[in-house]
Amino acid sequence: LLASMCYQCHGTNGQATAGFESISGKPANSMLKDLLEMRARRPEGIMDYQARAYTPEQLRLIADYLARLSKSPGGEEENENDED
Repeated sequence: LLASMCYQCHGTNGQATAGFESISGKPANSMLKDLLEMRARRPEGIMDYQARAYTPEQLRLIADYLARLSKSPGGEEENENDED
């Protein structure tokens, strides 16, 4: 639910189509660092305002969730135990 706002620009399950960065499957620590920086700096764009809408803990939860999503189209969660 927390990540649903991200999907408005970054696509369903973080899979962007055009003009925006795909964010699914990116390292959680990197995403969290970026989001916290956006939250702390003087607002420069929409992401700076979006990041302010969440607590640091909520941003961590969002980053952790998005990092677990597959980078493949459809954004299904990867399962390391799946066998082909």
